[in-house]
Amino acid sequence: MGQIELTQINSKTKIANVNVKIPKSLQWSSTVAAVLVVDNFRLFSLVTFSSFIFVKSHYVEMLWIDKYRPKTLDKVIVHQDVAQNLRKLVSEGDCPHLLFYGPSGSGKKTLIMALLRQIFGPSADKVKVENKIWKVDAGTRTIDVELTTLSSTHHVELNPSDAGFQDRYVVQEIIKEMAKNRPIDTKGKKGFKVLNEVDKLSREAQHSLRRTMEKYSASCRLILCSNSSSKVTEAVRSRCLNVRINAPMEEEIVSVLEFIAKKEGLQFPQGFAARIVEKSNRNLRRAVLTFESCRVQQLSPLTAGY
Repeated sequence: MGQIELTQINSKTKIANVNVKIPKSLQWSSTVAAVLVVDNFRLFSLVTFSSFIFVKSHYVEMLWIDKYRPKTLDKVIVHQDVAQNLRKLVSEGDCPHLLFYGPSGSGKKTLIMALLRQIFGPSADKVKVENKIWKVDAGTRTIDVELTTLSSTHHVELNPSDAGFQDRYVVQEIIKEMAKNRPIDTKGKKGFKVLNEVDKLSREAQHSLRRTMEKYSASCRLILCSNSSSKVTEAVRSRCLNVRINAPMEEEIVSVLEFIAKKEGLQFPQGFAARIVEKSNRNLRRAVLTFESCRVQQLSPLTAGY
């Protein structure tokens, strides 16, 4: 585990720093975001499921990628057809296990969080990050597994592959413990477990996951997130409703960038959005981060509309 100092997310109030542990596998990950240091701005991510933030001196601002992330399924700009199908699932009252798969930056996590808000309302946004050491019985010995989770009263999000070769213990013991101890709420809604990077789990862990899905389906639902479905075992895939999230079309990314520019009171130079889209390789997250970094660094003739 590594450790950095952050200030609490509050764009107006100057406050003291707090220490936050970060899984080593996620520190400055190029798959999440590059580390940029420009005029005392540093761009980093706490964990893949938490907000990107800018730190300037002791002041913190939410990045555009989170600030303008759609909060509900009806506000989604890209993948509107998928969002419509997810709304139908919610209206039917009982979602099955779900497997979201598609390339990085395609919008999988945005749709998952919008789905949870659709089911549980604004309380799904009231989350806390916890770092906990679990003592797991591994047969002849007890081992310690350190894991970071993000949770609300309705769901728990974690990345089992952070445990490395111990990932099967995460699935066998930790997820099982969560499933048993999180009862159905008073409205009959099951709790959800969001598992990231399922395609990076070992075969043993995926076999354990399949057994967990079967045994605890009455009390909880799993939402699995993966870049590639081919690396997820058939036994797991067959027990989920598979949701393919394609890379956004170039015109869809341009629409998102134009939406953000309008909200920020900026005017695009001719061809600027197209150049960002070309460099992003249809990765929406990368396109938005690039747009904001250009604004911060003033690398382009972006002009304010006020």
